[in-house]
Amino acid sequence: MKELTTTLAQDEQVIEKARDTFFEVGQALMRIRDERKYEQAGFSGFVAYLESKSWGLDRSRAYQMIEASAVSNMLETPVNARQAQALAPVLRQHKDSPPEVQAQAVTEVYEAAVVEAGDKPVTARIIEAVREKIMPKQPTKKEQSSTPGENAKQLKEVYDEIDVLLKKIQAVTQDHLVTSGKAFVGRVDHRAAKAIVALEQLREWAK
Repeated sequence: MKELTTTLAQDEQVIEKARDTFFEVGQALMRIRDERKYEQAGFSGFVAYLESKSWGLDRSRAYQMIEASAVSNMLETPVNARQAQALAPVLRQHKDSPPEVQAQAVTEVYEAAVVEAGDKPVTARIIEAVREKIMPKQPTKKEQSSTPGENAKQLKEVYDEIDVLLKKIQAVTQDHLVTSGKAFVGRVDHRAAKAIVALEQLREWAK
């Protein structure tokens, strides 16, 4: 457990008196969460503690304030709440990195936004646009869980299943040869055979 920097009562007082002061509240919430001060109030988790308060802060808003406050601490230039929120995704992307790497990434995006803005104010919109250019695109969960080899394997499994079904169709058409008519069965049988050949080629490609 981290050494306490302030008491729980002091942090709660900050939140009560400065609900509109984004960064002060974010810092107080961060201390309560990271130093596990909520345990002093009899709670096993930060969110449960938060929900017990009449601050009007849900989990999303509280973490938004914490992130913005953390971002603000990493920059030498003061930023407002909207600017800090626009930079928060950078911090989120580097959440497993050392603090110095996080600070460097946040500073890089902000400084690039300053250059982009030129003589204009550095708005949250400019920061977001620069951030999208600088930050590498994060793969989706589907992309993360599927490598080329896995995709090929999945395709092959699908093709094998379809192959089985087509062969069953062939068997059924043969069984109904007498009642269905030779011409009709011949057409179905021919199409099924062509489909099987195509599937064989696809399976070879997917290996």
